[in-house]
Amino acid sequence: MQATALAFALFVGVGPAVADDISGWRFDRSLPVGFKAHGLQTVEAPQPVRVGPTSLRFEVRPGDCGRARQAGGWDDCANDRERHELIQRGDLQRPGDEYWYAWSLYLPADWTNIYPVKVALGQFHQPGSSVVWMFQNADGGLSIDNQVAGRTTELVRLIDEADLRARWHDITVHARWSQGDDGWFHVYVNGERRYRHDGRTMTADAVYFKFGVYRSFISRNRDLAVRTAHIAYYDELRRGRSRAAVDIATARAK
Repeated sequence: MQATALAFALFVGVGPAVADDISGWRFDRSLPVGFKAHGLQTVEAPQPVRVGPTSLRFEVRPGDCGRARQAGGWDDCANDRERHELIQRGDLQRPGDEYWYAWSLYLPADWTNIYPVKVALGQFHQPGSSVVWMFQNADGGLSIDNQVAGRTTELVRLIDEADLRARWHDITVHARWSQGDDGWFHVYVNGERRYRHDGRTMTADAVYFKFGVYRSFISRNRDLAVRTAHIAYYDELRRGRSRAAVDIATARAK
């Protein structure tokens, strides 16, 4: 079946694509002005699908830079960035909240690394353009970037470069959101814990999640970036209060 452009109103309500691919939270377009039709589509097999009939296909082509609706809002085109992302709307994470999160990620065999351009494939963000946790392609593979202190203090490899492409990876996060020492942020990949942080996990009064493909500091490797498109597939994005509520085995059983 051909890819179909999503009706984005579904992300603030309930629709078949959302019910299949996303549960436990709601999303809408990030930087909607300039969001291209190819930027996000629902697809069916034979394109990669983890569970159920559909998955979400993101694509960023050179020059895909959007901006916010409000005057004076963020503008990727003016800030050396390109993206197609969804952003969490409503029911944000607050200090003291504990959640489990899960999603499945698939990068095609021809995915090209364009480091030192930063390519983010998911980020926990705070209001005011402050990232706290970012999942990055970095210099290969997939890494977790700890930016709670306002800068990178850890960049830990979660998936090796040799294992990254042409297969689904199931990512699970267990987080307690806290501005103090009683927080934690643990990351599991394909059922194995690959990262553990205990302590402060946020500095503001709220955190929200964004996912898709986000390329920043294009000028660091412009010659390659202007020749490279990136496609990423996501499926089974879940948020819940227990691991059982988000586990991929639960999705398979339905």
